[in-house]
Amino acid sequence: MSPYEPTGLLSDPFLQLPDADGVRVVWFTDIEGGEHRVVLDDGRVFVADDRAMSRMTDGERPLRVRRHEAHVHPLPQGRTPYRVESEAGGHVVTSDEFTLAPALPHGAGARILLTSDHQL
Repeated sequence: MSPYEPTGLLSDPFLQLPDADGVRVVWFTDIEGGEHRVVLDDGRVFVADDRAMSRMTDGERPLRVRRHEAHVHPLPQGRTPYRVESEAGGHVVTSDEFTLAPALPHGAGARILLTSDHQL
């Protein structure tokens, strides 16, 4: 049996739970240990928590999936460019660049796009 070799990022990062001055950034890898972080365009770095996901399989064998989450704050209003990095054994995998923002101020208008993977 060959040793397990991580492939890197398993998802693009996504945003959760925005608050008045920040937002949580979450992404998945198969990289155990190492360092996982969010890097803002202004140079600030936020270290992510890392935990193993349980009961993940491809239908035949268990998968080694790790969930990484960082609370990025404080943030100014408006969009801020960022990327995520996961590093282990001297090898760094980096996401594309995206933008994030804190929650909109009370009463501010927003456009929301609703999508579904369950299309007929």
